[in-house]
Amino acid sequence: MEKLIILTLALNILFFLIYERISKFINIYDYPSKRKIHSEPTPIMGGIIIYTNIFFFFIYISFLDNSLRSILMIENIKVGLSFFLTFTFIFLLGLYDDKFDSSPNVRLVLLSIFIFNFLYFNKSVLVEELNLSFLNEKILLNKISFLFTFCCILVFVISMNMFDGTNLQSVSFYFFLIIYLFSKSLEFNFFLFFLIISILFFAIKNFQGKAFLGDGGTYLMSFIFSLIIINNHNYLNIKSDEIATILIFPIVDTVRLYFARILENKNPFLPDKNHFHHIILDKFKGNFSIIIIIFSFVLPFILLKIFNNSLISISIFLLIYLLVIYKFNKHKVAK
Repeated sequence: MEKLIILTLALNILFFLIYERISKFINIYDYPSKRKIHSEPTPIMGGIIIYTNIFFFFIYISFLDNSLRSILMIENIKVGLSFFLTFTFIFLLGLYDDKFDSSPNVRLVLLSIFIFNFLYFNKSVLVEELNLSFLNEKILLNKISFLFTFCCILVFVISMNMFDGTNLQSVSFYFFLIIYLFSKSLEFNFFLFFLIISILFFAIKNFQGKAFLGDGGTYLMSFIFSLIIINNHNYLNIKSDEIATILIFPIVDTVRLYFARILENKNPFLPDKNHFHHIILDKFKGNFSIIIIIFSFVLPFILLKIFNNSLISISIFLLIYLLVIYKFNKHKVAK
């Protein structure tokens, strides 16, 4: 394990030192536009850096240290290969979109196929029951277990992709999830620690405005985190409504955007400037806007700690969220 930590640190330090050369070689940039916040072409390097880290981690646990396989729910070679191919295809799909700006409908179909195939060959990942804090008995999903799990992963991946919009926004949310999952783990989760290292090095460049996570990065990270969260739900018996509370912000913002676009007879998958972060950035400038955004997705967790009731916490959060949207939203939609 110590060797993997050293290799991980060395790899990320190398990325950090030769970042400019790698950016020019890969040549994938996010260019400014009317709906973009940045003013200069910015390398989309986050997904590549994190994918490389996860790739080396996967190779290490597959061939050098089998004891760490359980962290990723890898029971055998078949499961390991399925996991590797799925997160690779999902990453490449996002990377292709970063480069060529592919059709949202095509991406949705391909994402669905990748996730469907992964779940079909890995039944142990399925959410088979819901454990709600306000019910005495668990809700058995039975025949809809597959569909429910599929929808949960797909919605989370799409929501996080739409959630990614300004510097430190997505990486801060991933850090928040890591801290939350660490607090729930019964033992030290080395993979979460490993993710912190890789995300931290990218976060420095992201804060400086010199690198973006991109679709490849958000697709990859949200898929990985969805599996970790499901694993914690299934085996650590974390309440289902507690998880819903933690993840409520990006999902509710995505749902709002979809309905707003549909009501205006627009394609719900086409981008605009009606996201929560656009609204906040329009009202508050500089690092203060980032602080507000970070506080917004941490707020449900704070409310949960105060009231110890997910229904109350979600209700209060939704009320605050809708009031902020109503007060500040100018509904600027990109042409």
